[in-house]
Amino acid sequence: MGAIVDPDNTIYIPQGDTLDLPFRMEIRNEAGRYVPFFPSEGDQLWFSLKRSAKDKDPFLKVDIPVDTMQLRVEAEEMEKIPARRDPYRYAVRIRHAVNENVDTVIRWKPFFVTEEGD
Repeated sequence: MGAIVDPDNTIYIPQGDTLDLPFRMEIRNEAGRYVPFFPSEGDQLWFSLKRSAKDKDPFLKVDIPVDTMQLRVEAEEMEKIPARRDPYRYAVRIRHAVNENVDTVIRWKPFFVTEEGD
């Protein structure tokens, strides 16, 4: 079945399924409209997953290649994450090569791992 992403960026995925999502970023331009944002060469983008937003460190961190903008976590890694009713929390961050600034693109949104077949 694979992952489902709600409009608010909440992710639902059955335990043990491969997480394979295209990633797209938008920024607001001077006119106030949202336009696509494409990372520059040398930028680093990553996905972090925590049991709770209050946890200090993520238990899973995965680089998102800026050339493909595809987030992928293999089924074997996703199998290790237990299904539960309460959501895990994920964030996506970028480190800009030009100035080394780190920006949070998505801040600790819900990430639900469901029982297989749910």
